[in-house]
Amino acid sequence: MNKKTKIDLLEYIICPQCKSEEIRQVKNHFQCTSCKSKYPIIDNILVLIKPKGQKAILNLWNKKKHLNGFKFFTTKKVGQLAKKFTNRSTITLDVGCGTGAYQKDFKGSVISFDYVPFFLKKAASKFKSDNRVFLIADATEFPFRSNKFDLVFCSQVIEHFKPKDTNIVLKNMIRATKNRVVLDTPNDGNLIIRILRKVFYPGVADSDPSNPDRDPRMMHHKLMGRTDFEKHGFDIHSCIGYVSRHKFKLGSFWDVYDFFAWRLPDFGGNLIAIFTKKI
Repeated sequence: MNKKTKIDLLEYIICPQCKSEEIRQVKNHFQCTSCKSKYPIIDNILVLIKPKGQKAILNLWNKKKHLNGFKFFTTKKVGQLAKKFTNRSTITLDVGCGTGAYQKDFKGSVISFDYVPFFLKKAASKFKSDNRVFLIADATEFPFRSNKFDLVFCSQVIEHFKPKDTNIVLKNMIRATKNRVVLDTPNDGNLIIRILRKVFYPGVADSDPSNPDRDPRMMHHKLMGRTDFEKHGFDIHSCIGYVSRHKFKLGSFWDVYDFFAWRLPDFGGNLIAIFTKKI
C-alpha cells in the first residue's frame, strides 16, 4: 500500500508569473506574496497558470467536445519503469497526466498536472487522496521547485509541444528532479519506423492545420529521435507502444520485441528516454 503522507503542495510549487517560492494559500485561492498574482481553486483543483492564461482555462473548464471519447492507455515497459523508480517514500511529478493512466504504477506520493481541465478533473475524481494531488498547470511555465522530485515522469506528452518549447520543457524536468526523469514518445529517429507509422496509423494525432476535424490539443507538433534527447544527457531505449500492442494482438512476441528494442533503440516504435542526475 502507498504511504498516505499528505502532500504539502506549498513545498513543491513556485509562482509561474515571477518564479518566487513565496506562495501562500488563502481561503479560495493561492497567492504569490512577491508579485501578488492569484491562482484560483475551482472544484477543489488549483489552477496554477499565469494570470493572463487563466481565462482560457476557465473557458475550457466544462467543455468536453472531442475529448469525451479520448482514451489513455499505458505502455507496458514504461509502466514497469514507473514501478521500478518509485517506492513508498518517493515523490513523483507526473507531467501531462491526462486522466491518470499511470497512477496505478506509481508508489509513494504523486503530484500530477495537465493543461486540459476535462482530463485533469477525471483523474482527480478517480485518484485524489492525501498522497495524490492534481492541479492545472502549463509545462512551458513549469511552476515547480528545483531538485524536489525523486522521479519526473512524462508519457506521450513531449511531442505535443511546439519545437521552440520542447527544450524548455526538457530542461525544466531536469531542473525539477533530484534523481531521474523518465519519458516516452513516438520514435522519429528511424526512416523505417516513420514509414510504418504512415502506413498503419494514417491521420493519428493529425497536425495538418487544413484538417477541420483535428483537435489542436491532441496534435503532434514535433516527433523526436534519440539525438534530440542525447544532447540533454538522456540514456535512450525503446519498446513497442501501447497503440500497436492493442491494434496487433501478438502476445508474447511483443515482449521479445521489447527485449531487443531496449538494446537497439533506433528500431523501437516508442522511444524511452531516461535522465539520471549526477550528485
